[in-house]
Order: sequence, then structure tokens, then C-alpha cells
Amino acid sequence: MTIPVKPFLPVPPPPLPRRITVEEAADTLGVHVCTVRRWIKDNKLSGWHVGPSTNSRVVLDAAEVAAYPRPMNDRARTFARRIPR
Repeated sequence: MTIPVKPFLPVPPPPLPRRITVEEAADTLGVHVCTVRRWIKDNKLSGWHVGPSTNSRVVLDAAEVAAYPRPMNDRARTFARRIPR
């Protein structure tokens, strides 16, 4: 009695991380585009230049942006000041 052998199927490579623009990251985080660019400059977020040097764009990893802690908006900041500590 022979045991049927399944054909070998190669494992697909892992998907590439999704990249988003600085503008999309700013919308996701609820901050200004300049703030995202400053965070990249201060190494709080990592960004990559994509495209030719004369017209390059900066892209970020979408998972890293989603995991980045959200800054407090003005209303939450005002409420936090009123709580006695």
C-alpha cells in the first residue's frame, strides 16, 4: 500500500510593508505635515526618500505610524490640566 504524497508547494514570501506618504501619516496621527517631518528629523519616526533626487518623496511604514502614540489634542490637554494631581 502506497501513501499518496502531496506535491511540494513553495512558501510565498512575506508581504512587503505598506508605505504611506507624510501627508497620509499626518492625517492618521491628526497632526500637521511639518510635525511628521520634524519627528522624522528627530528620529522619532523613520522615513525613506523614494524617487529621483530632484523630485523625491518621503514615505513611512504604515505599521510604525499606526503603532506611534497619538498626541493629545487641545481639548484633551486642557482637560488634563484641570485634573488635580
